[in-house]
Amino acid sequence: MEIGVLVTGVGNITTGEQIYNALLFGRRRYRITIANVEHRRMIVANGARKVVLPPADHPDYVQALAAAANEVEAHCILPGSDWELMRSGVAVPATADCTSVEAAVDAVASGRLKLPVVIKPKHGSGGSANVYIAQDEAELCFFVRYAMHSESALVLQEYIGDADHEFSVSVIHYPDGTLGGSMAARRHLTSRLSTHLKTPNRTGRAELGPWLIISTGHSQGEIDDFADVRAAAEHVATQIGSTGPLNIQGRLLGSEFYVFEINPRFSGSTAVRAQAGHNGPEALIDWHLGVEPELGKQGARRSTFIRGLRDYLDVG
Repeated sequence: MEIGVLVTGVGNITTGEQIYNALLFGRRRYRITIANVEHRRMIVANGARKVVLPPADHPDYVQALAAAANEVEAHCILPGSDWELMRSGVAVPATADCTSVEAAVDAVASGRLKLPVVIKPKHGSGGSANVYIAQDEAELCFFVRYAMHSESALVLQEYIGDADHEFSVSVIHYPDGTLGGSMAARRHLTSRLSTHLKTPNRTGRAELGPWLIISTGHSQGEIDDFADVRAAAEHVATQIGSTGPLNIQGRLLGSEFYVFEINPRFSGSTAVRAQAGHNGPEALIDWHLGVEPELGKQGARRSTFIRGLRDYLDVG
């Protein structure tokens, strides 16, 4: 039986592309339709049927999505675009809203935040866009002022831990709230593809490592059991009532896993995780079909993965 699936947000180096590729690695046979706001963006999956949809924030989006799913006879819809950032009430870096340069300076002067500080948009920031590190007051004032030209709301977050202990964790819950499984990847923040910002550590705080680094959304690194990290991420996902895929990012500081970002979607490395034994999209499809998912029945395949760029040519 061919299972019809509609995957949205499929484009070059997107979560949607990763979901599409994960299904290709699956055990079942799928009839995949992909969607995006422009036909040209879907060149990455020329073997799939394509539909053009309005942007996800358009008032007609849900109606257009439903119509497309009915037209292609999709049994399942797998969203591949980003949605609103969520945050849990567990171990997180010290964080403060930022409404002005003066508020940023006061947050540090009052001791609510300790330098260095990460400045980032309150909403969005996919791929670490418009994210900066301030190591002193002068940099804090400059980057906050600069970021406020393009962002309506900012968040200040204390920079914690060293870059060698940063993790990206995929946690899958089924719609009934049952935990399906999780997989943790320790990031290798050494290549330009995985590194958004890298600056020498001038703070005198040796525990942060020689470099202060902000990662991109393109993880590379090591997959292993990482039981403590997975347990912490599963706890977060359960606490916030997740009923689907969740991508949790954070750093291990001593024995505590500090969460600095939660994305209510599939991981940006979903296809890689599928090859290592954690196929989240297929598990959720199985659940909806009433078939017992294979997810979680065996541990992760210990492995190292790297990412690269690929060229596409659409003739005609």
